[in-house]
Amino acid sequence: VLINSIEKGKFPPLEEYPVGQVVTYAFFRGRFALMNSKLRDAEHFLQLAFTRCHRDYVQNKQHILFYLLAVKLLVGSFPKESLLRKYGIPQFVDIVRAIKTGNVRQFEESLEENKELFIRRGVYVTLGRCKVVIYRNLFKRAVAVVNHSRVPLSALQTALRLVGEDVDLDEVECIVANLIFQQYMQGYISHKHRMLVLKKDGALPPLRR
Repeated sequence: VLINSIEKGKFPPLEEYPVGQVVTYAFFRGRFALMNSKLRDAEHFLQLAFTRCHRDYVQNKQHILFYLLAVKLLVGSFPKESLLRKYGIPQFVDIVRAIKTGNVRQFEESLEENKELFIRRGVYVTLGRCKVVIYRNLFKRAVAVVNHSRVPLSALQTALRLVGEDVDLDEVECIVANLIFQQYMQGYISHKHRMLVLKKDGALPPLRR
């Protein structure tokens, strides 16, 4: 109700409130958006909360950053390692590397290693959703090796096995189908030929779109 009232102009705009209240509102507004899978809204409000939070309130900025990073990773925005070190959250370093490179095993090991912290911070489930981005990045590298719009599912299976995912072709097909459904890939699967057929242009759209 409060969110709708502010957005419909029933209350003064955020700029007219004290900074502390703006940060609090933006933080919870961002978390609410994240709960409803509205990633762009979540990113916008959490970034607002992080930016407006005074630099002396390091713990508050760190708390906001946990949620903001989880959202940014889902939309394909990768933070610099120096930022993670600055705010004392090195647990994200391996997570970021794994997502960038498509290393499923490294991602799962890091997620498990820091499970209690991520659960306590409330980002464990959100980070788990990043796995689809990892598959997309891994398959992008595999497609580059094949260098053709027709990609055998066996080539993607090999890529998965190289990073510790022992899957059969049916599982590979399921992963690819999910990527296509979520528009991380543009193309279709030829089940008969066990083949991924990609669009010739824009088959792997940028993550930030």
